[in-house]
Amino acid sequence: MELIKYPKKLSVGDNIGIISPSAPLAALVEHRYKNGVKKLEELGFNVVIGDHALDVTSYTAGTAQARAEDIMKFFKDKEIKAIISFIGGYHSNQILKYLDFNVIRNNPKIIMGYSDMTVLLLAIYKKCGFPTFYGPSVLNQFADPFLPDYTLEFFNKAVMLDKPIGKIYPSEFWTCEFLDWFEKKDLERERKFLQNSGWEWLKEGKAER
Repeated sequence: MELIKYPKKLSVGDNIGIISPSAPLAALVEHRYKNGVKKLEELGFNVVIGDHALDVTSYTAGTAQARAEDIMKFFKDKEIKAIISFIGGYHSNQILKYLDFNVIRNNPKIIMGYSDMTVLLLAIYKKCGFPTFYGPSVLNQFADPFLPDYTLEFFNKAVMLDKPIGKIYPSEFWTCEFLDWFEKKDLERERKFLQNSGWEWLKEGKAER
């Protein structure tokens, strides 16, 4: 598929809209969402939280229509330069039918997240023809008091520069340790990191563009 447009790069001082396309965790772990917002502000951005991003409707952050409204509002708002998810979940697919992809196509901008956000990232890429960004979310990465430099480095390279990212090298360290957010264990200490042995090739081969 031929790309139509590239979203403009993000700059210090820009407005970032925050959405909850699925799970309602932002409202349930207040210290995480506040720490994530604080980190983005420390990086020089203005944070705008979606009208429904802190809603709780059983297992989702508001109704499907409400979650879609936040996304459409941010795509229509010329002052919002990027959209980042609070977190993923299991129900982003519910909002696809409520999105106006014509509006999104005509207002390309950075949209980022991972896990369940992948549904939205692929749908927008497919239907609107501009790149989307599989990257850090607010609660999981930016809210972490011990955010790795590696994450920030490639966030900057991916969305804040007008040139290709360049060589992608593996992080020196990695972790999958769980520290319970509801008990605020994440505030007590840094997660335990392990030395990274490098890339693991599941299947060797060659690719060309």
